[in-house]
Amino acid sequence: MNTEIFRTNIKNEQQANYLLCLLRKNISDAFINFDLKRSNPLLTIETNRDVSGIVYSLFTDQGIYCQKI
Repeated sequence: MNTEIFRTNIKNEQQANYLLCLLRKNISDAFINFDLKRSNPLLTIETNRDVSGIVYSLFTDQGIYCQKI
C-alpha cells in the first residue's frame, strides 16, 4: 500500500466528515483519515493507486486548500 499525505485547511470536524464521505465514495479501496489536532490539518490516504488527482478535484470543488506533502 502507498501512503499519500496532504496538508489542508479544514476548519472543523463537520467539514472533515463531509469530505470523508465524498472521498470514500470516490476512493472506496482506501483507508482515509483526517488529523485535525494539528495547526495544519492533515489528510492521510493509504491505497494501491495514485489518488492525488481525485483528492485535488474534490477539495477544489469544495473551495478547500489541499497540498500533497
